[in-house]
Amino acid sequence: MSETTKAHCDRCGGDTNHEVLSFNASENPEYFFSTFSLLKCLGCGEISLEEHVSATREQRDGILEIRYPPRVTRKMPGWWCSKHVIPKTVAQLMLEVHLALRNHSTRLAAMGIRAVLEAVMIDKVSDRGNFKSTLDAFQAAGYIGVRHRNVVEVALEAGHASMHRAWQPNDKELNALMDIAESVIESVYLHEGQAAKLEESVPRRKPPK
Repeated sequence: MSETTKAHCDRCGGDTNHEVLSFNASENPEYFFSTFSLLKCLGCGEISLEEHVSATREQRDGILEIRYPPRVTRKMPGWWCSKHVIPKTVAQLMLEVHLALRNHSTRLAAMGIRAVLEAVMIDKVSDRGNFKSTLDAFQAAGYIGVRHRNVVEVALEAGHASMHRAWQPNDKELNALMDIAESVIESVYLHEGQAAKLEESVPRRKPPK
């Protein structure tokens, strides 16, 4: 009977029973002791590789855990693959931001969110030479209002701070930045089409007699 263990499964969305397909260990006297486990989720069949690093062979509590593919901290939005609606550049940038999140590259993720917002604005109103002018044109075209503009400016400034002032956002701050970016994309590319389809199905008011 094969060995089983508990491990996180991204596809199932939590800790599940995994079959240990393969196990190996590596020891370097000058550095650390590592164990490698090739795992298969018994729920969905997803395959993953886990490395546990400890100071010695006898140490039970590892000092580092490395997983491939990296653990998902935020799922891709359902509209991401709608490339007939979302421009290819915007979709690709969102994927790169999510990969940065998975690898805990928080500054790169913040910079990527800034790039996503810039790509959306340029797609709709073209490049006006600098962020302020492009944002002015984006607002003038009706894609955002006065209050929403302030929200977008905060997200843009966050990316600038990571790029030029070494600001490192935490998970809560990154989730807030992702919420802003996704809401802009949804309002610019999705809501208008969704409203048009909804309008077709909603019964119209009858004129008063």
